[in-house]
Amino acid sequence: MELTDIQKGYIAGMLDGEGSIHISRYKPPRYSYTIRVQISNTNLEALELIQSWVGGRIQASNRKTKPVYHLIFSSKESILDLLIPVSQHLVIKFDQALLMIDFCLMPGVGDTDTKEERTRIIERLKKLNKRGA
Repeated sequence: MELTDIQKGYIAGMLDGEGSIHISRYKPPRYSYTIRVQISNTNLEALELIQSWVGGRIQASNRKTKPVYHLIFSSKESILDLLIPVSQHLVIKFDQALLMIDFCLMPGVGDTDTKEERTRIIERLKKLNKRGA
């Protein structure tokens, strides 16, 4: 389904305000990576609406007050399907989205040529996320 500009803007607003873009690297003996884009909110209906447009899976986490719901994208395909159409509408997390797109489009993890580039992307993403964006 092709997203409308209104849908792209809505998703971008939720991702900018309530989302995170994250890559984790696990060290030797075997380098592996975990990629994740997540939008969290106490309003399940809002996340279900976005899920109906772009997929992902919803998980709940219980807190002492209100439950918090997380719409999670954790495969290259689902992340690219989310970020490519929405990235141009992002304000706060635009740079993080572009880094994640670049990371997802890189050749396989076993490629030694891309190990340095992957590390560079991860470090840049950590710096951007550290500033609170």
